Amino acid sequence: MSGAPTLPSGSGAATTSDGVVLDRYRLLAPLGAGGMGTVWRAHDPRLGRDVAIKLVTLGDGLARARFLREGKLAARLDHRGLCKVFDVGQEGDRGCLVMELLAGRTLFREALEPIAPARALAITVEVARAMAHAHAAGLIHRDLKPDNVFLDRRGDDERAVVIDFGLAFAIDGDPGVGRLTSADVTGGTPAYMSPEQARAATLTAASDVYALGCVLFELLTGAPPFDGAAALVMSKHVYAAPPALATVAPALPPALAALVARMLHKTAGERPTMREVADACERIGQAMAGVPWQAALGLGLGLGRGQLREDRANRMVTRTETTQAGPVEAAHGTVAIVGALGDELMVALAAIGVASTRAALAPPPAADLLVIDGDDAAVAQAVALGRPVIAAVDAGDIEASLRLARLGAADVVTRPIAPDVAARKIERRLRRAKPGSP
Repeated sequence: MSGAPTLPSGSGAATTSDGVVLDRYRLLAPLGAGGMGTVWRAHDPRLGRDVAIKLVTLGDGLARARFLREGKLAARLDHRGLCKVFDVGQEGDRGCLVMELLAGRTLFREALEPIAPARALAITVEVARAMAHAHAAGLIHRDLKPDNVFLDRRGDDERAVVIDFGLAFAIDGDPGVGRLTSADVTGGTPAYMSPEQARAATLTAASDVYALGCVLFELLTGAPPFDGAAALVMSKHVYAAPPALATVAPALPPALAALVARMLHKTAGERPTMREVADACERIGQAMAGVPWQAALGLGLGLGRGQLREDRANRMVTRTETTQAGPVEAAHGTVAIVGALGDELMVALAAIGVASTRAALAPPPAADLLVIDGDDAAVAQAVALGRPVIAAVDAGDIEASLRLARLGAADVVTRPIAPDVAARKIERRLRRAKPGSP
């Protein structure tokens, strides 16, 4: 593409110690942005193919080592259900991860509309088989969630692809890739954390099985087993029994309810392996092939999707980044930001099609949603305006979260604010406010 931007290379061809030529790739169009960088559609003229390139600004030596390690971890995996990594390198403070270009959207966006149980099982089979391959290679993902499963579509063919191994680690501490985050450091997304991950205890492959169990539960019911403020959700993973699928969705087969219960067992050793999950889902899916899925997701449910009180948008993400992304749909709404929240949040909102403005509480801002960084009185005043309010609280401050909820805040975001995480949370809240949204 004539005139398309390319990676800056200074004078001459820029290479790393591994011989990676960073200015070999021509950037064509942005695909998405996350907490760690941006993803571009790019062209590789040497091989004549389009690829996806993740560009990251690397602030220090640890960040550089972590980035190169992520590329090495992903590159050693070769499976239809795992995103292929072709190249990795760095130049100065810029990192470049060259990946397989996927076409479609994440499972999270797909699941904004009801998914047939048989299809949910088919997706789970593909994810489980991909993760069985990763586990056999000695790797744990640690952040399995709908945002990290991409539905790649090529004509009539669809495949589920696990993306973003940025939090992964080698079970055996493979010196070839190193271990910059250990098995007993909390990281990931609270709604999908295993009990041992929430406790910052030692993780095993069974931790990924628990996360996939949370994903499957959400696909079948419209919400993950536990939802709410991050610290509360993590506590529930450790101490509370998850809702029984047989109670929430009695029309689904007992074998499926039993499988999900095993995947969500508090004790890691009692959970099935990924291979056992895949085989069981395949058998159950074949048995359900002739059952009209509306009967399972409609009136047959103990709680229909529209009746579920858990808010899918209420996910407090401790770390997230976009490894692959498709075009972003506008959320159709306006946000008024009150208080000392940074301009980065407004930029992140604009990137997903959400208009935002700074406002004082008086006169009342004409907005669909208010995001407040202020004291209790400011939140109470905003709630009185009759519009949904999201309040900012310090990370881990459960007392403040509960107090603001009692004042009427619909949700919270945690300080320090991660702009991309907060923007996604706001987008989901706006979508939920639409008529007919789950």
